[in-house]
Amino acid sequence: MGNRDDIEQMSGSNGVVLTSALKLIDKYDLYGQVAYPKHHKQSDVPEIYRLAAKTKVLFICIFSILKNVRFFISRFHKFLQSLIKYL
Repeated sequence: MGNRDDIEQMSGSNGVVLTSALKLIDKYDLYGQVAYPKHHKQSDVPEIYRLAAKTKVLFICIFSILKNVRFFISRFHKFLQSLIKYL
């Protein structure tokens, strides 16, 4: 969920998205089910995608595709609700 040092120091929308995602992870008790590295290099992303495909997990590069924060939060919330059914 992006490279960061301190959530409170992130730019407006990025901080909102990350905080919302963390709250949803907490709400649905997804600890141990999701991973969100604090730092990664752009060159790491292809390997992260390969690892996700190999282990059959979902990898979302949130900040590279995010254009509308409210839309994303709504969709992410719906995704987590549907994921809960399979856990």
